[in-house]
Amino acid sequence: MKKLNRLLPWLLLGVMGGASAHSLWTLGENKEVFEADIIYGHAFPQAEQIAPKRLSLFEPLKLVSKEGTVVLTQSGENYHYIHKDKLGRGTHILLANYKPTYWTQNSKGKWKMGKNRKDIPAAQQCGLYSMQAKSFVSIDDDGEFATQPLGQGYEITPLRTIKALQANRLVKFKVTHNGVPLQGVKVVGAPGGFDPHELNIHAFSAVTDANGEFSFKALVGGMWYLAAKTEQAGKQPEICEKEVNEFTLSFAVQ
Repeated sequence: MKKLNRLLPWLLLGVMGGASAHSLWTLGENKEVFEADIIYGHAFPQAEQIAPKRLSLFEPLKLVSKEGTVVLTQSGENYHYIHKDKLGRGTHILLANYKPTYWTQNSKGKWKMGKNRKDIPAAQQCGLYSMQAKSFVSIDDDGEFATQPLGQGYEITPLRTIKALQANRLVKFKVTHNGVPLQGVKVVGAPGGFDPHELNIHAFSAVTDANGEFSFKALVGGMWYLAAKTEQAGKQPEICEKEVNEFTLSFAVQ
């Protein structure tokens, strides 16, 4: 409770909303071989079983470095992935993707996966939802590779190296879409073990400026995430009226 008490003066409204009420993160660790998890749920950074009917919504985890992209292999629990080797020196970016999926709320208020207004004409609302998650693994490296957006979809990227992510230190981040800065995007954040879905609050909130940038300062060390969401009109409103993209960045604060 000590960490939570230190955060209480900073608590702000701003939970990420969505049809599934789940969030997406990813984390990895260099062991005998590199291992990583898709974290889909509420309790960051705790991975949990993914409902079998939703497994098809996720692409395999990918690991990006200066040398290229490696697709990891699912092994063991359905959220768990491995690399065939232990990672060597360098900075690696771990990516998780939840494929664009229709979620439609029927007349009784129930959400239906993979359905749109053609399937449910009397729907209350329909959204095409996607999620992206990113995290870092830096091994004997300055982390410079992680300070540039990959240019793949929606991203949150630190503008300082990983070593600068320290408690009570102000660090700038940037929000981009395919590498292009996004202005006016609300970003929220919380440390590990802090469940914003349960409390209906977050520990951090900011809005990106004209350069797509915002400043972040963690009040405590440990694992943190930053999350954002964009919403725009659907390309075919007669089928589904909105497109929603949620995206996160997970990292360790010293």
